[in-house]
Amino acid sequence: MAKLFGLNREDARTLRAIIEWFKGSRGSVTITGPAPMMPTCKLYLVKLDGTVSGRSGSTPGSQTASICRIGDDGDLEETTADSVTVYNAFESDSGAADTYIFVGKDVFGTFWVLSEDCP
Repeated sequence: MAKLFGLNREDARTLRAIIEWFKGSRGSVTITGPAPMMPTCKLYLVKLDGTVSGRSGSTPGSQTASICRIGDDGDLEETTADSVTVYNAFESDSGAADTYIFVGKDVFGTFWVLSEDCP
């Protein structure tokens, strides 16, 4: 879980404790006021064209990539002729050319790095 969301061990433990607390909660949650925008995220496997640079200050790093799927022969294949831009909110670089990583597409249509490279 820690690598998937880019959390350090302490933050991962805190997140795990919160999840366990919610699982064990028997009460209900009431939202007052306007309903918040519910975030949605679709998960994609992409093949990077190069290293996704890390965030610099408030500017995310970026790189182009191709969306992949498992082909009929069982191998990974690129599904689009056009590449997508993948953004990195983490401070460290992620992946390298021709490696695979998981990215999420947010409600605004932006692709964000969610994992480290899968060699």
